[in-house]
Amino acid sequence: MADKRLVLRDPALFKDPANLTWERYVALQARERERYHVERATLPAEALTFRSVSPHYLERAVEQFANNYFPEEAATR
Repeated sequence: MADKRLVLRDPALFKDPANLTWERYVALQARERERYHVERATLPAEALTFRSVSPHYLERAVEQFANNYFPEEAATR
């Protein structure tokens, strides 16, 4: 079965709510990335390497991550 294509009948009715052009989108992403790097630089190294948490917590956190991102594998265990 062929995929149905979504067609916008009247493009004049569509307006991007953020009024983003490609250039504005790239600039927005660059600003967000810079903000992320500044915020990440303030975190202690122990937090980034998970040295301050218990091994049991880390094991459960990894398991939860795997369940969220690979649900078909989690369902077959």
